[in-house]
This record gives sequence, C-alpha cells and structure tokens, in this order.
Amino acid sequence: MKVWNTFLLIICTMLSQGCATTNWNDPASIAKGIEVKKDQFTKITSIVGPDSSRLTPGYHSFDSVQLSAAKSETGSLVYRINIVASRIPSEWMFLDSGYDSSGTKLDVVPIDRMFMAGSIYEFLVIRVSRDYLVRNQDSGILFELTGSRGRKRFSIPGTYIKVFLSVAN
Repeated sequence: MKVWNTFLLIICTMLSQGCATTNWNDPASIAKGIEVKKDQFTKITSIVGPDSSRLTPGYHSFDSVQLSAAKSETGSLVYRINIVASRIPSEWMFLDSGYDSSGTKLDVVPIDRMFMAGSIYEFLVIRVSRDYLVRNQDSGILFELTGSRGRKRFSIPGTYIKVFLSVAN
C-alpha cells in the first residue's frame, strides 16, 4: 500500500507539473515549479521539482524526470530522481540500471510498468545523495537507463539542481 501511495504521489505531481512552463535559465521560474507539502499524519515533508524531461534530445511527450526529496521530522533528507520512461506501442524496455555521463553507476529502483492508452510506461526512482547533487549542480546530470530490451537518456540541468537544493535545505 505504501508503494502504491508513493507511486500515485509521483504520478499526480508529474501530471500536474506537465502543463507548467519553466524557464530553465531563470532560478525564480524553477523555484516556482517546486512543490513543498507536509503530510499531517506521517509528518514527512515532500519536495518535488518540475519535470525537466523536455530538455533531453529525443524525449517522448509522456516522459518525465524530476528531482524529489522527503524530509522527516528529525530533519534527515532522502533525495531521489523520479522517472517515467514511455514508448508508443513497442516492447517493454525493462529498465533496471543506469550510469551518468561520468560513469557513475546509479542506484535505480524499478517501481512499476503499465500499458495505458496505447503507450507503455516504466516508473523508476534513482536514489541519490545530497553530495552527488552538489557535485553535479554546475554541470547538470546526463544519464542513461538500460534494460534487457532498450535504453533511454535523460538530463537534469545544473541550475535546476542548485535551485532544488536551496529549497530542500
């Protein structure tokens, strides 16, 4: 149930931010797209950034990539990159691993796969540390996810990472 609730939170956030236009060169525009919500029952604050998938050459209109973080009352933060990789009728890619452009192996966690309205969707999370985000805040992150039947590239601009870290702090 907890995984399903997390999955729904990711999907709803991605869909709600899919309509927003973000100027990726303007920190104020990026900050405006970051949502901060505190759950009154779990006492966890979730911080979810805007979808930056449209910046990746060859993106599909239903792809999504965004930074997120969860903060407990103790103040500890857990950072993630939320991903929806989509394909119009084809085969599942079975994405389950990945590397960034510097060769760092990423901690990829497949969440779910779904076929809906003629498209195939794979939902994944990459667990990252604050240190990893800080190291990449100037250059941004370019990464490729791979699976037994395909691969897909995504990018997150450095300005987005800087602004997200300042809000999540």
